[in-house]
Amino acid sequence: MYNVSDQSQRVNRKAAAVKWTNLSCAMFGLPAVIVLMASWIASMLKGHATFVRYVVCAASIPFVLIATTLSVFQYCRKMRFTMYLLNQLFSLIAATLIAVSLGMTEATLQSCSFNTTLVEEDDADCSLHKVQALVEGIVCFFMSMNFFFTQQCIILFVNRGILDGIKQHTIYVLPGKD
Repeated sequence: MYNVSDQSQRVNRKAAAVKWTNLSCAMFGLPAVIVLMASWIASMLKGHATFVRYVVCAASIPFVLIATTLSVFQYCRKMRFTMYLLNQLFSLIAATLIAVSLGMTEATLQSCSFNTTLVEEDDADCSLHKVQALVEGIVCFFMSMNFFFTQQCIILFVNRGILDGIKQHTIYVLPGKD
């Protein structure tokens, strides 16, 4: 019984650390999302927007916000298994969409850097695209970390359930009888 309780305490400590790290990654990603949205809006207002790129960008924002909200719920509330899976799904979709958007931004940067007749306005646009690429990389990294840490939370959730089942089984079984 002591060994099961010790294992259970270890799993609970590890789960708390993983949840806190997951929450930190989600919270560090939020300012980057705000900067990203501001740079997208500035780029669209200048009129140098490609429709497909900004549709992908706009589609990724709700997934990032939902994944962040689920990470906050994961830290503040006792989660069910389906909520962990939803958090993992939304983190994966957000990371994928941001990565696609990052690839499109890189293509825009390549075409911008090969243009040899840059005027000051275009140079500012290239700087804006560089900021977008940097921030998209940061958001993609944090969403990938959110996915990874949610996977760890799922593993610890299952381990905790197994250990609780063992602990309850050993409490109700009479000594000497199986």
